[in-house]
Amino acid sequence: MNRLLNKNFIVVAGKGGVGRTTVTFCIGKWAARQGKKVLICLAHSGSRYRHILENREQSGIHQIEPGLFLLNVDPVAAREEYALKIIRNRLLHRLVFSNRYVNSFLDAVPGLSEWAMLGKATYHALPDAPKHERYDMVLFDSPPTGHGLDILRLPNAIAESVQGGLMRQDALLRVALLKDASKTAVVPVCLPEELPTNETIELTTELRRHGLPLYAIVVNKMLDVLPDGAGDFCDSRCPEMQKMKEAQWAQPALIRRDQRLEQLRHVDRLHSEVPAPLLRLPRLDTASFNNDAINTLTEALTRELQRFQL
Repeated sequence: MNRLLNKNFIVVAGKGGVGRTTVTFCIGKWAARQGKKVLICLAHSGSRYRHILENREQSGIHQIEPGLFLLNVDPVAAREEYALKIIRNRLLHRLVFSNRYVNSFLDAVPGLSEWAMLGKATYHALPDAPKHERYDMVLFDSPPTGHGLDILRLPNAIAESVQGGLMRQDALLRVALLKDASKTAVVPVCLPEELPTNETIELTTELRRHGLPLYAIVVNKMLDVLPDGAGDFCDSRCPEMQKMKEAQWAQPALIRRDQRLEQLRHVDRLHSEVPAPLLRLPRLDTASFNNDAINTLTEALTRELQRFQL
């Protein structure tokens, strides 16, 4: 498989709360620093990332650092933009979409908003997009696992059910892009815990079943190894182990050792059941989503990509 840096469209997938958006930003920063023009597409993420935008208006595409751009894809706005592409008449488009009954009907159509969101994200990765709207790499921070997988399956479903017209043409373009392993990569994010591990294994199975190119898995929030000597000191074969279990000062090291062993058990299971590299990112001692944390994780991701020659 060719390097991740050469992909045009990268889908970052996974269960809610595993760090999907953080990993998306890390990959984006890494690629931009290597000279790529990168667009991060967030799936209608609300105001959580306003500080990343430096309090600017969230609609539209904004540059957040050299080579790195951000788009918060609002499903309603994406749907209206797609409708304008079909109607081709701004006055008629305005008349239709100013009608609340029409909008209520469109809200009830299954998959329409999701199709518009995916269409907006993939549009910027397609070779026939205008040069000023085309990016070397588009990163799509997809919704949580089940919903995100449904979005990735939509183009194929539309291509099979719609007999002709612009919508079918667009769907076929997206099917070709999403299934082309030389252009597209799906990167699931997982925590080294029971439920996220189970869901990631199920997700990778579905990706393979639908012909979507799994590239690598990011295992997020891994605990560091214990300080030099502490591992031996906490070894169960140590004759002083029973005394340590009763010592208050030893409890944090013992708890950390047990947590790491549990994490490694889930990593081993992923390794045995999923045919993809496992990129490990450390757990940071911060709960805030800020540039310093992202930069630290970007450096860790860079080392992992180099280690696997990805």
